[in-house]
Amino acid sequence: MKFLIASHHTPWTVGVSCKRALEQLGCQADTFYLNASTNIVEKAINGIRPRIRNISSSGDKLWEKIINKKLIKKVKDSNPDVLFVIRGEELYAETLERIKDEHKIRIITWWTEPRLEHKYYLESLPLYDFILSFDKAHIPKMKEYGARNAYYLPLACDPEIHRSIVLSAKEKKLYEHDISSCGAINLTRIDVFKTISDFDFAIWGKDWPRIIKSEGLLKNFKGVIKGEDVARVYNASKIALNVHHPDTISGANARTFEIPACGILEIVDYKSSIEELFVVGKEIICYKDKRELKDLIQHYLSHPDERMEIARNGYEKAHKEHRYIDRMQYLLSILK
Repeated sequence: MKFLIASHHTPWTVGVSCKRALEQLGCQADTFYLNASTNIVEKAINGIRPRIRNISSSGDKLWEKIINKKLIKKVKDSNPDVLFVIRGEELYAETLERIKDEHKIRIITWWTEPRLEHKYYLESLPLYDFILSFDKAHIPKMKEYGARNAYYLPLACDPEIHRSIVLSAKEKKLYEHDISSCGAINLTRIDVFKTISDFDFAIWGKDWPRIIKSEGLLKNFKGVIKGEDVARVYNASKIALNVHHPDTISGANARTFEIPACGILEIVDYKSSIEELFVVGKEIICYKDKRELKDLIQHYLSHPDERMEIARNGYEKAHKEHRYIDRMQYLLSILK
């Protein structure tokens, strides 16, 4: 079976991990990147879009037209059996209709983001043969918009990236802290991080420098981090903190799996799906408010044997049940 995976491009994203997993399962997999520029004009448009987004949507609309046209051509050139769209909020309904009419292939989408308010995406749901979401709470709304064959599929870890790593002395010096958190900025994370800023706590991620100084977190910010360096940050930490996006309802984000896959204790804000995925208290630790978070951090920093036992259990669970190859096996089972 041949897949064309349409996803956003970075070397560590869900699309790359799905491609690797499908190939390991004996499928062919080609890629199409929904945010990749291939010439000077596209790079200029892609570069200006974030800068003008607050005053005009013209850059985004122009990019959408480009990417929809390019996807149509890519499907023709690649000739897949399945078009597998990860997110795909840029895609027009008419693009998907044309692909189905001209090529008679199945089209699948996996929604991996907290917010389900993208106009094009909701309008396109009836055109997908199968719809997957990382959050069960999305499925009723998807069905309201005409989704057929909607399934819950949690995110996962990629053992090629998320693993135990022996760090060099240089890497230890750069990354080693008691607690770390990797991810983009939002108000919920700022509020939580201020509560624990007096610990040896390192914040890594994009967009933080713009606001972090006024929030008293400048001493905690260590820099922008991405790709396999995220795994190095986790491996250099005693505890990794995971705070979900405020729009997340019940689903577990990718970090929920990536952190234990690195062999580190994860403390995460409670989401109901986590109890279905891990044994809370034995493989992962959840908190429900800031006071509890602070108490849990103090406890596990002062009880290293207990901390390491939970980290080992979480590592085993992540690498046994929560890999992208496990998710792609499920995908293949519903396609049959």
